[in-house]
Amino acid sequence: MDILEEGNLSTEDALAHWYYRAKFGLLTRHLASAKVATAGAIADVGCGLGLFLRMLKRAGRPARALTGVDIGFSEMRTDSEDGFTIHPTWPQGVSYEAILMMDVLEHCPDDTAVLRDATDHLKPGGTMFITVPAFRALWSAHDVFLKHCRRYDVRELGDLIAREPRLKIESLHYFYGLLFPIAALQRWLHRNVKDPKSSEMKMLPGPLNALLLFVCRLESVLMRFNRIAGLTVVARCRRIDD
Repeated sequence: MDILEEGNLSTEDALAHWYYRAKFGLLTRHLASAKVATAGAIADVGCGLGLFLRMLKRAGRPARALTGVDIGFSEMRTDSEDGFTIHPTWPQGVSYEAILMMDVLEHCPDDTAVLRDATDHLKPGGTMFITVPAFRALWSAHDVFLKHCRRYDVRELGDLIAREPRLKIESLHYFYGLLFPIAALQRWLHRNVKDPKSSEMKMLPGPLNALLLFVCRLESVLMRFNRIAGLTVVARCRRIDD
């Protein structure tokens, strides 16, 4: 959850929101496929308000194994409720079994350098999990509000990762594919909005929220084969050097 979205959703609302719950399900499936141990050290880069760290803690991972890194904070802080820490820069002398870069690279003018820096802190054999917004054609006021630099397709994200020789792609696909037509139409209808006042991320009525989550869970069965279309591009990589 981006810091800029704090005014749109409370933390508790975000924990129940279909988009974040579906993305957390995606994350946990990839961590299981990569065999990341429950107590394995995980860093969430660009963690914002720490939503996914909170979800990981409440799913059973120990707070001591969870670290956030986000330049939006001026000093290290410890979450008062779930106990994980968030740092403004990478903690020195620490490496991680898994690094999460969930909707981060699109904010970075030099995404190659940010990916390289994150890889420096990943243990050999460790897992890098990346999500980015998909397709330049879906660019909208939402991207402007969140200060995005770009959107990607699977080829572009694959090419970016290929520039980091220590990473090997294990999985690369789209997600939220079943919702792609609806989102594309919505973006087209609002294409003339030039001065966005807020993010598109808002809490929906309970039945609609549940329906959208159900649709995403249906898609998750076959998501790894989806290289056609979606709202998000997903990559899971392994550090292979040393």
